[in-house]
Amino acid sequence: MVKAIVEYCKRVCYKKISLVTDRLNWRAIRVYKKCGFKTVLASYEIYMELPLKPEASE
Repeated sequence: MVKAIVEYCKRVCYKKISLVTDRLNWRAIRVYKKCGFKTVLASYEIYMELPLKPEASE
């Protein structure tokens, strides 16, 4: 399901996908990491992002 959502977001030209999950939901975190998501903030919740397009370099 996550892979299908990522593919859809790429098709419609989204720049990134952001999500939040409970820090104790280790199964979801593991799935997101396998799909390429990176943790951007960890506190009571885990904030994760998956860039879909490379940032333009100046």
